[in-house]
Amino acid sequence: MGVALSNQNMYQEATELYTKAVKINLNQSSVYADWAWALHQLGMYDEAAAKYAQASQLDPKNSEIYNKWGLTLDKKGTMMKL
Repeated sequence: MGVALSNQNMYQEATELYTKAVKINLNQSSVYADWAWALHQLGMYDEAAAKYAQASQLDPKNSEIYNKWGLTLDKKGTMMKL
């Protein structure tokens, strides 16, 4: 549902759904990565980077997480330190 909202540029609503998903124990990397992308689209780069960090801990071999994390850090103007 959060992805559907993001696809409609309803990023604020999507972030609210991701918050609820985590509270009901949907501890999946995709939830954190999708949440991070919605935050990125809202210009909330620090918060997005933190969610990508959580996603990478859950799925450390997922290159898409690192790619989008890098995009976020680039927008923020920082370099990724792994």
